[in-house]
Amino acid sequence: MERGPLDTLLVRRIGALVREIHDRSVGLAVPDDWPVLLPATQPDLLCHNDLAAWNLIIDGDRLAFIDWDGAGPSTRLWDLAYAATSFGHVFPGENPSDALVRLVAFLEGYDAAADLRRALPVTMVRRAQAMHDLLRDSHAVR
Repeated sequence: MERGPLDTLLVRRIGALVREIHDRSVGLAVPDDWPVLLPATQPDLLCHNDLAAWNLIIDGDRLAFIDWDGAGPSTRLWDLAYAATSFGHVFPGENPSDALVRLVAFLEGYDAAADLRRALPVTMVRRAQAMHDLLRDSHAVR
């Protein structure tokens, strides 16, 4: 069953949850020998690395992320870029104005600082390209 985008109030709550996950990672050791599929430059946090709608359980008012097998060293920006694409529903064919409203709600929930917001659009493109390349290369190996 195909699902449409989540409503903006829920997207805002999800942004706050992602912020909480990132904030709770501050101060944890970030090993430099922990392999991740899409490594970030200069990782400084332990992140989920796959924060997307398909890895979110919604049970009434409760929200929980699942599928932590890709967790590892990353950065707020790199992890946020993937999550923002998913929860902003920034996908081909989506109305850009509607996606922008959801993206803003997500970033407001996250309480993203101005420097993070400025860096996000370019990083969203880089993160999407990295995922595309991973999938393309994985398919070529099979």
